Amino acid sequence: MELGTSPRPEYISGGCECRSIRYKISFPEGSKWPPNSNHCHCSQCRKTLGGLFATLLHIPVADFIHESTSTLKVYQSSEYGRRGFCTHCGGGIYFFETDEPDGPIFCVAAGSVDSEYLNGELLAGLKRDLYSIMAVRGVDDVVGRGLERHVAGSKSEILDQFVGDD
Repeated sequence: MELGTSPRPEYISGGCECRSIRYKISFPEGSKWPPNSNHCHCSQCRKTLGGLFATLLHIPVADFIHESTSTLKVYQSSEYGRRGFCTHCGGGIYFFETDEPDGPIFCVAAGSVDSEYLNGELLAGLKRDLYSIMAVRGVDDVVGRGLERHVAGSKSEILDQFVGDD
C-alpha cells in the first residue's frame, strides 16, 4: 500500500506515562492525513523531552482535545510558545506554538501518542529536520537522512545562513 492511501482515522489518542494526562487528536473530514511532522534538534526540545531530538506532530488547535489534565503544567518556554508536561511523571506532551503563519498549533510529542497509533502512516508526514545546526554529532547523520533541512525564511536568519541544502 502506498503512503497516503490508508484510511484516515477519526482520532488518535495519547498522554503521559502515568496516564494522568490524556488527549485525543481528531482528524475531521478534509483534515491532513498523515499530519505534518518534523524532527527538532533545538536545545529546548532536547531538554524538555529528554532525548537527543524531538519528533513532533503539527496539529491544528481545534483538533487537539484535552481529556484529562489533572497534572498538566504549562509554562512559557519562549516568547513564541508554551510547553505542557505532567507534574507527576514528567512526561512532555506538547509545545504550543503561537508564531505560525497559519495561526497557533500544537506540536505534539510523537512519543506521547499511544503505541497502537505509532505504526502505519502517522509519521509519514515527516518532512523536516529543524534546527539541524544544533543536532548532536552523529544523530543527525542517521535520523535526518532524506529530510529537508531547516526551512529558509524561518524565525532565524542567522540559522538559515548556516544550514545548507545538503
